[in-house]
Amino acid sequence: MMLGATLPLVIVITLFANRLIAVLFGPPYLAAAPTLQILTWTLPVVGVQSLLGSQLVAVNEQHALARARLSGLTLFVLLSFLLVWRFSFPGAAFAVLISDTALLVCYLTILLRVKAAPTFGTTASQAA
Repeated sequence: MMLGATLPLVIVITLFANRLIAVLFGPPYLAAAPTLQILTWTLPVVGVQSLLGSQLVAVNEQHALARARLSGLTLFVLLSFLLVWRFSFPGAAFAVLISDTALLVCYLTILLRVKAAPTFGTTASQAA
């Protein structure tokens, strides 16, 4: 559901980032368009991540959640150091996208390990 809700928005922002920036902020800010195009892809990632994080809490995996978040933060700091130095703002956007995606994978891995992974695309009655 979260992907279905955010994916059209992400595609539109990615395709029309230059126009959106020009209309909303003016031509002096057009250099921000590539960064917006990268950061917009964090919308579906963070949406699903939020749902999986709530599920981790629901199955009493707060310690695993905290360790995963610490790992994601560590990855973000390392990637920021490496990518911002070389690629400036787009590098920072990639650091966010990569670390958030890695955190999402961590959450899903933990849920699979404890046999509490969500059944995407099925209702609760079908899953039971």
